Amino acid sequence: MKLTRVLSATLIVGAFLLSMVSLLAADKSTEVGLIKDGIYHDARFGFSVKIPVEWREAKLRKEPTSERLLLVQKKPKVPLRLQNSPEAAVKPSVMIFTDSTAMSPQAFLAFLQADTGKTEFRSRILSKSVLLDQGTPSEIQILKQTTVKILGQEAIKLGARLEYTVRVENPGTSAMIQVNGFRAGYIYIVPFSGWLMYVEQACENEYLESLQPDFDTMINSLTLERAGK
Repeated sequence: MKLTRVLSATLIVGAFLLSMVSLLAADKSTEVGLIKDGIYHDARFGFSVKIPVEWREAKLRKEPTSERLLLVQKKPKVPLRLQNSPEAAVKPSVMIFTDSTAMSPQAFLAFLQADTGKTEFRSRILSKSVLLDQGTPSEIQILKQTTVKILGQEAIKLGARLEYTVRVENPGTSAMIQVNGFRAGYIYIVPFSGWLMYVEQACENEYLESLQPDFDTMINSLTLERAGK
């Protein structure tokens, strides 16, 4: 038991140090990448991804950060149960995070779900994630976990959903009622030499099937233009 705790602590410290070195090495004066002709090109890690016309990019962040790209659908649908409070609906989104780490996809997934250990990489993902619910990853329902090939690498793919509860206006009255729903989507964790990519695709559960072509287009369009740092 003591040996397990020591190994776990060593893994967390190692992840923290690698993350800090990676962030300090990044050029603080530049954006993380550029978008040209509907394709995002990452300046630091050397990958690119296609952006479908129905989607738009959020403002690109400046280095140093593990957040590389955040996309949202331009005109998202709103579930009938949330018509009176459309702001409560989950907007379809695609997020890509990358950082230097020696962790395997399985180890990083366990790290995300752990109650201890902090790095900028983990904290940034949990603060923006739709499926991991801003810091409560233990509540996510893993519907299916598979191993897939992405850019020639053995990656983890998770089919997941997360139940949520919101209070919205009752139609025709000023009273508030409680409404339940599910966020759903996919998480990919892709290992490379010295770094890791986390991709999350999420939406309201009832729109997952109709958004599948866009989600597939983006993940299948990933290209490694050069070796990442």
